[in-house]
Amino acid sequence: MMLVPPDQNARVLERDRHACSICHTIEGELFADYIVPLRDGANAGVSTRDLYSDSNCITSCKPCRDRRHGGPLDPAITLRVLQERLGR
Repeated sequence: MMLVPPDQNARVLERDRHACSICHTIEGELFADYIVPLRDGANAGVSTRDLYSDSNCITSCKPCRDRRHGGPLDPAITLRVLQERLGR
């Protein structure tokens, strides 16, 4: 699993108000995590700029991050996160 660089991690956590984007907890360790795994995105032809952008990141608590095991985010969760960011 590729770790988000420290400066980007700080921006994403701040943007997401230090709450897990999946379960909404504010407890425990929180991390910025890629929505589309870098390997999968690169294989699908997604640009490096888009893969490494803040918009391809969410805040995850350790339990939610561990459940993903570096795989893609559940489509229902991806849709909910996008709707929240768009204010819908």
